[in-house]
Amino acid sequence: MAPAAVIDAALRDGAGFPMGPLALTDLIGQDVNFAVTCSVFNAFWQERRFLPSLAQQELVLGKRLGKKNRAGRLPLAA
Repeated sequence: MAPAAVIDAALRDGAGFPMGPLALTDLIGQDVNFAVTCSVFNAFWQERRFLPSLAQQELVLGKRLGKKNRAGRLPLAA
């Protein structure tokens, strides 16, 4: 698996995204992102393709919530 910064750079610079998807989840908040993913999973009758990832759950349980507490997938500038 590639590092988060590499994934974000590929999508931002290579695909023209204004922000990488992992930086976006840090901005939104990993707890909010996980809650929304769980809601989508349940709204679609728990279809496996919408199953929240273990990585999302681990970020939330580890209190790595993103910008709101300065700990997420990516290093945050001071």
